[in-house]
Amino acid sequence: MRRFILAVVFCYQSISFAQTQGEKTFSLTLPSVALLDLESLVNRNLIMSFNPPLEAGSAISPPESNSSLWLNFSSAVTISQTRRVTVQASGVLPAGISISVNAAGPSGSGAGTRGVAVGSLVLSNSTQNIITGIGGAYTGNGAGNGFQLTYQVSAVSNYSALRSDYFTLNVIYTLTDN
Repeated sequence: MRRFILAVVFCYQSISFAQTQGEKTFSLTLPSVALLDLESLVNRNLIMSFNPPLEAGSAISPPESNSSLWLNFSSAVTISQTRRVTVQASGVLPAGISISVNAAGPSGSGAGTRGVAVGSLVLSNSTQNIITGIGGAYTGNGAGNGFQLTYQVSAVSNYSALRSDYFTLNVIYTLTDN
């Protein structure tokens, strides 16, 4: 009888050792990320020229629209935070014409809350929202990913203000917190 009791006590002690627990603290930090880039298969600098008329008395023709640039970004935000992309022209805008930009997308290999393009905007020296509602997201890298930008030059609206010249306009995109 004594052997049987020892065997039961031994089994009971084995079961109690199987319930030992350990605890470790694991910390993970995700930094705020706000990166923006313009990508193109050709060149990031756009050169657009009006087409001279072929017949005396005809108007000059605006350049063809250009859709070669893509806006890429990466964004990591806090839970309640959103971001936006703004656009602003810097430089002298030619008198008598306007230049617009439209962001289409998002498309490509990105994921997350990539935001919504607001549509076509006439460029000015004032900051304007072009993409809103960006959360934690990435657009994918390179041309074909993110928001395709299309630039359009209007027909001349005021010929009396038009002067033959070469204009350089910087278009500035900024990824900013709301």
